[in-house]
Amino acid sequence: MRHKLSIPILLLAWSCSTGPWNTQPGGNAIALPRLIASNLVVAGRPFDTLWLQRSLLLNGATYDSTRSFVDTVHSWVRIIRTGPGAPDTVPYHLAPPLAVVWLPSKPLDTAIHGATYRLEAQITWDSTPNWGAGPTTPAWKVTQLVATTYTPRVFAQGPLLQAPLEALFPTLAASGNAAFQSWAAGTSTSTLDSLAKWNVTASTLDSVGKGLAVYRPIHSGDTVWYIRSPDPVVQNGTSIQRSDRAYLAPQTLDLPVFGGELAIQRFDSTRARILDPITKTLDATLGQTSFSSKDSAGYYQPGQWRMIGFTDAYPGGTLAYWPDTAQIKNLDIGYTGLNVFYAFAMDTMYAAFARGQSSTTNVPAYSNIQGGYGYFSGAAVDSVSVFVQSPTADTFSVAALQYTYCLRKFNNVVDSLKKVQITNTNTIGADWIASRPRQCADFVPPP
Repeated sequence: MRHKLSIPILLLAWSCSTGPWNTQPGGNAIALPRLIASNLVVAGRPFDTLWLQRSLLLNGATYDSTRSFVDTVHSWVRIIRTGPGAPDTVPYHLAPPLAVVWLPSKPLDTAIHGATYRLEAQITWDSTPNWGAGPTTPAWKVTQLVATTYTPRVFAQGPLLQAPLEALFPTLAASGNAAFQSWAAGTSTSTLDSLAKWNVTASTLDSVGKGLAVYRPIHSGDTVWYIRSPDPVVQNGTSIQRSDRAYLAPQTLDLPVFGGELAIQRFDSTRARILDPITKTLDATLGQTSFSSKDSAGYYQPGQWRMIGFTDAYPGGTLAYWPDTAQIKNLDIGYTGLNVFYAFAMDTMYAAFARGQSSTTNVPAYSNIQGGYGYFSGAAVDSVSVFVQSPTADTFSVAALQYTYCLRKFNNVVDSLKKVQITNTNTIGADWIASRPRQCADFVPPP
């Protein structure tokens, strides 16, 4: 099932995160300055932003994404479809005020499935080693960047999902097996109708009582319940908490070119964030029975996107149902309302790049970009969704969390000015406007 997705907006949202869109150097110090490029060619979507940065040596320099380092008069970037059919070229241009963003000059051109693409660039850039550490004299250098990738012939998820039975009954989702068995023993018409709707038999109740996983098919977009119960249950021979159950999304893949899957969630920022059982249990362990203002501010997440992560086509060990079926963990949901899960079927080059970026493996760093570093990768995207209700009152309005977040940010500005004996409200207001996060642009400070 396809949901509208603006990939440039998504990449901008994650460009400063630790997710795959971050192309800042990581790991060991880089011996010489080099160019770092990242671009994703997604089949069925318009050509996307190309990010082009230069590395920084570990000399106290800070990266300023608005500071130009490229001579655009003597530089060019293009992506060429080399097959099938006649070559098709999409030129790119730098898009100020950011000095790291290159946009396609033909924004309506769309990448196609089952195609090969080639990135070509000639960049005249300032390769000064201590660039970013202060005023420098440019050391211009010409670098050729070349990379190739491909898009899968096919990729699809759903439209039917397998939902854990816990997500279909609020009593089971909230209170676990004992309460559910008691409810299911009732003879009211509503109880009997609910059990019949989901084909819950005596055998089904026995499986639930034993903690076994029971699934029922639902359509993408159907309404489900967030699972809170901490009951110990069994999943593929492993003991987990009931709240850690997962939805199963069947997939159609182009397996020969499948490198792994990148999962991203879009939530409804007009609804409520769910206090997850792990955080609630941790708070109880620490003797905390309610959320403080600081907690609420920390629980606010700007925007409406969350990175879930990348799953390699060949993960270490075994992963149940994979890759024919993807799992969407109940604990990954996090919000009431419509939750859309986008899955990108990535090429093998991106998978190799991701392995090299991991701090938990000894895999050498890899890049398919000749002349620089980063990735030029092909993918296809699809999505499934669930409309989530919480069976308990452990939720926080996103608007309320945002207000608390902005109030704390404002109070921090006030406190910092008071430390230097500034109490003039005009000065405080000006400082707040200059430093406030963009999520607080509409925040009105209390009198």
